Amino acid sequence: MVNGPWLEPYRFKKGHIGYGIGVPRTEDVKRKISEKNTKYKISKEELENLYYKRNMTLMQIAKFYGVSYDAIYRRIIKYKIKVRRYDFVIGRQATEKQLECLKLGRYKGKNLGKPTWNKGRTGIYSEETINKFREARMKIIIPRKDTYPEILIQKILEKNNIKFETHKPILGQPDIFIEPNICIFVDGCFWHGCEKCFDKNYFNKYGRVFSRIRAIKVKDILITQSLINKGYIVLRFWEHEIKALNENELLSRIVIKNGKM
Repeated sequence: MVNGPWLEPYRFKKGHIGYGIGVPRTEDVKRKISEKNTKYKISKEELENLYYKRNMTLMQIAKFYGVSYDAIYRRIIKYKIKVRRYDFVIGRQATEKQLECLKLGRYKGKNLGKPTWNKGRTGIYSEETINKFREARMKIIIPRKDTYPEILIQKILEKNNIKFETHKPILGQPDIFIEPNICIFVDGCFWHGCEKCFDKNYFNKYGRVFSRIRAIKVKDILITQSLINKGYIVLRFWEHEIKALNENELLSRIVIKNGKM
């Protein structure tokens, strides 16, 4: 990495304004941008004709007009034209040969766009098979990396010689598990819907992200109750709590007197 005091005047600092921001464009620059944007004029009917009737891919259309893949894709979105599945899957990295092979079914994606053979069907797996699926899922660690608050608690436990296990393959996959039955969950304030950090109505907004957060909140309640019913002790820490509490306060919520958990 290039470094040195001579670079200081060029380093980004808080409060700096990015290059070109607030700088008025000259008429010549505006004219060039306008010419570039209007270089290709394609109506919705023309695009549908090329895309559906002539069965051209987005990359083929982009080459036909001499523009980028993104330019055609933005026009597809603007006209609300339904994009074929393989255009999403392969995207701009695909070659013409790859796209042709995909459409002809020479890749695993030959059934893209079609429902899977077991979609909507029930009773096709035995209870034993379903339990195997569940056990296999519990062994998959998601996310793969521990978060910063999780690592803080792990370091405190290690410092105090408390043995623990991370992501134990039981219901809910606790972030930290202490034998015999203590489950510790570290909940991020945004994704788990902390109402102290965010207003309660903040998570009632419309959108995929907020609907997912509401689903996570319900899931957290169900997992906690299920683990308690099975005899586990469930401790849930908010991200802001871990950052605010000191080491002794965190330990007092985990460790019970006489060295017993």
